[in-house]
Amino acid sequence: MPRTDQEIEPDAELLHRFVEGDESAFTQLVVRHYDALTRWVRHVVGARPEVDDIIQETFVAVMSSAASFDGEGSAKAWIFGIARHRIARQFRRRVSEPEVFEPLEDLGLRAGWGNPELAASRTESIERVEAALARLSEDAREVIVLRDIEGFTNPEAAEILGLEVNAVKSRLHRARLALMAELSDEVEHG
Repeated sequence: MPRTDQEIEPDAELLHRFVEGDESAFTQLVVRHYDALTRWVRHVVGARPEVDDIIQETFVAVMSSAASFDGEGSAKAWIFGIARHRIARQFRRRVSEPEVFEPLEDLGLRAGWGNPELAASRTESIERVEAALARLSEDAREVIVLRDIEGFTNPEAAEILGLEVNAVKSRLHRARLALMAELSDEVEHG
């Protein structure tokens, strides 16, 4: 029976149908997640020529390992996790190792904690936020984009990043502070 627009087939079911031989199910999965995955990869690695290769390698890996998806958790998070491993392989970085570490107190001060004038002067435009986001470390960008732009839950982001939920919360807090610090630095040195 054909599905109506109001009946969206879950990703896990599409993966199951693909494993059973329905190639159109895989096409649906790619169409559904291509744009979000591409946006996220671009935020993580920047505008590099490798972005298209990473996306293609991700979907090839999804095809070859579709049978291994156990139905537990989010299939979308599983796909993004595969992409993250492709990124790490491409750039030879340990997946769970942060690039930089700035003390939380320093981030807070740069973010404007205790400075009401700085906080009141924030009138960020999309361009300013995107520019500030681009200046963050890859670890900070990926967690902010996953949670605040793509809307993944903490458990889904943890699955993608290969971290515990508490580590995601901590990394997200630090990343948001770093973003605020970048925006504050821009206002002060404008």
